[in-house]
Amino acid sequence: MGDSNTASVLSGEILGTATLRRIEESKVDTGRFQYQLYSMILAFHFGEMEEAASFEKAMRKNLYAEASEPPGLSTRVFYTVLVYLALFRQSKRRKHKKKALSSYKILERWVSKGATNCAYMKSILDAEWWSITPKKGVEMVLEQYDRAVESATKMGHLHHEALACELAFNYLYKFPFIAKDKKIAYLKRSLACYEKWQGHAKVADLASRYKHFLEESKPIS
Repeated sequence: MGDSNTASVLSGEILGTATLRRIEESKVDTGRFQYQLYSMILAFHFGEMEEAASFEKAMRKNLYAEASEPPGLSTRVFYTVLVYLALFRQSKRRKHKKKALSSYKILERWVSKGATNCAYMKSILDAEWWSITPKKGVEMVLEQYDRAVESATKMGHLHHEALACELAFNYLYKFPFIAKDKKIAYLKRSLACYEKWQGHAKVADLASRYKHFLEESKPIS
């Protein structure tokens, strides 16, 4: 997510659209898996959930099945849960929630077996699950988002710190009784983290979507 003029195009110094196209055309399974994985992540980050789901479905399910800590697969499972929870919010279709839950249980099992690199992912997913659970109050859900942000920060994963803040903001945004300064704090931290991560297209996308909200939060000089 580099300096592309189009928000939905991955175009950084290491991986650009030309590189991804070559990977897609490759007959090497690992290469195709990586192409589909990166494309799913990109589609999710720019709100293209149906497209993200199509890339998830295209990935081979058992490519790294024999690995104790599958490289790339934990990220795939993490984003699969996020994608299908987002689709569930949009459609309220139980099949999306069921798909999210089955993938969540995989990550949960890895964490229970000591995959510490997946623990912060589970923390973020826990917050997302709580956000669609009616019995969980706003403050309780927000506390879990805060734990998720802290967990990603401690692991040094800047883009997932940004994501956790963005998800917390998305959750709070719909509640008119939540103070704007509380909401804006999450959005600004998310933008700052994405900027530091050099996700310029993502920063531009978020800033554009919430332009009026950001402008309203500026102090009057």
